[in-house]
Amino acid sequence: MLKWLLLLLLIGRTVVAEAAGSFVEPVEAAMHGNPRTLAAEARLRAAREKRNQSRALLHPSIEAGVSRTHTDLTWPEYHTSTDPLVLGVTLRQSLYSQKAWIALRQSKPYIAASEAELRAAMQGVFLDTVVAIAELLQAREVARLAGNNRELIARHLEETRARFKVGQLTVTDVSRAEARLSAAEANVVRSESTLAVARARFLEMTGVEEPEGLTLPEVRSGLLALPLEGMLERGGARPDLEAARLRLRVAEEDVAMKRAGHLPSVALTAKASRGWGEEITGSRDPVGHYEVGVGVTVPVYSGGMTVAETDEALALRDAQQAEVELLRRRMAREVESALRDLRGLEAADRSLRGALSAAEVAMRGVEEEFRVGTRTALELLDARNEEFTARIELARNHFALSSARFRLLAAMGELTLEALRDP
Repeated sequence: MLKWLLLLLLIGRTVVAEAAGSFVEPVEAAMHGNPRTLAAEARLRAAREKRNQSRALLHPSIEAGVSRTHTDLTWPEYHTSTDPLVLGVTLRQSLYSQKAWIALRQSKPYIAASEAELRAAMQGVFLDTVVAIAELLQAREVARLAGNNRELIARHLEETRARFKVGQLTVTDVSRAEARLSAAEANVVRSESTLAVARARFLEMTGVEEPEGLTLPEVRSGLLALPLEGMLERGGARPDLEAARLRLRVAEEDVAMKRAGHLPSVALTAKASRGWGEEITGSRDPVGHYEVGVGVTVPVYSGGMTVAETDEALALRDAQQAEVELLRRRMAREVESALRDLRGLEAADRSLRGALSAAEVAMRGVEEEFRVGTRTALELLDARNEEFTARIELARNHFALSSARFRLLAAMGELTLEALRDP
């Protein structure tokens, strides 16, 4: 139940039309089935038991026991032996223990850190799934374009052979067309191999087969329009950074707990027992024993253990503080890098669209000129190759651009389906 509640909280069910259906299904499959999130959920369940363990230190403890002891007493002219059977119950209630109260206080950031780590794991799986989907869609599009290019060059080869037979072209033109067809077929084989690898990667990431109509949704989040300073401010609340800060609080509480080893503790103890077979003057079986007392325990000397444990906790706290700073710097680098990549890919997208448009115009012009004999077959093949290359580059940049938007959201710690539809 916890898994589904956290899943619904993270990705939501109300998404834009582009994000529904085929995109949400593999993302959900990865979310609740990926080993990374399963491990984070298990660690969260374990962390929640920390509070119960801390509370148990403040609750009374009750122990029941039974013993049978054989005792021999010998004097110069006298000998006796006993085999008493004793049943007893001991109750102990802590009245004051600074360590116990600190442990209870420490459990709150400890659990919260595990919750933040689960959110970070889920966003990481989300991004990995998006990358796998983008790679699959890109490989599929490249394979389609390679197939179309092969068919186009095959038709050109047929046309070249026909014109060679009537003497309009030379054997060199035919050979060049055959070489280009072989290269196009090699491109098809490579693209199909890449597609197979991408499908295997998708299956590994999500655990499900590629659904029909799989697409990447358009990212409409207003977060992508923020200035760099605003993005860095949002990134300051990234789940992994939040978890590190909470771990620092845990480390600080651990220092206080170790220092509490110098403080006294107070406990109430009550004991009750009944024995059979005991020889006590003027008594008859069974014999009852009852005790109630309050004890104060004061640490006097531990061989330097408490001081050493405190120094260790201080060193671990300093290490965790450095970890927080390291993650903060990493977040700033990742946000700035993702933003620059996005802006660069957006500029490249505009340039590549212009390049493709120019290549299409050039190819149509060379085709017309080839038909009237003012262009050679090689020039036509070159023009078609330039148009094909422009399409491939535009397709690759398109999916890289889509992934870059997701990556920037992830760098800010905002990669949720709700963020995708945020206007």
